[in-house]
Amino acid sequence: IGCSEEEMRSTPYSPATLRRVRNSKKWAATARHEAGHAVVSVALGRAVRQVRLTPGNADRLGVCEGFPDRGEFRELGPSYWSPRKVRAQVLVLLAGDIAEKRFDRTRRFGGHGDYDLVCDIIFSAFGSGDASDRCRRWADDCDRLVTKHLPQIRAVAEALLASDSLALTGRQIREICKRSVASSHLAG
Repeated sequence: IGCSEEEMRSTPYSPATLRRVRNSKKWAATARHEAGHAVVSVALGRAVRQVRLTPGNADRLGVCEGFPDRGEFRELGPSYWSPRKVRAQVLVLLAGDIAEKRFDRTRRFGGHGDYDLVCDIIFSAFGSGDASDRCRRWADDCDRLVTKHLPQIRAVAEALLASDSLALTGRQIREICKRSVASSHLAG
């Protein structure tokens, strides 16, 4: 369940918690992971409601809301999902881990649930026939997409860590992506 923009702005984190999060490699990696999901969602024209870090939550270090989760996928069923929708969902799910690896190849903090959901989606939508080949192709596609959008992923991760609520709305993410693209065109 997501938070409203007002709730996100008012989420109280103590200065000590904010310092701990902002000075932690684990939280920096998590911010890049969640930013990877968010930026690839935006790049694919998909909705993003919010992205946030969740200190104090033992189950999830962060969350990107806006694409169907496991329950929504199962509820809608495979007949709802066109191959194009399935591919987009898989790319968004893979983007977090790939973004995290792009910035630091040695650190691994999460994303296991993302891979479980990728397998669920592919097998539910297409069966086991060419699932592994399809997954490999889409992982390569996602790697190219993440590489293309690294400046935006970096900018969203930095803004996420800088936010006193440790959260960004979908509108903020889209604006950061636009500014990052504009500044990279000016620099290039």
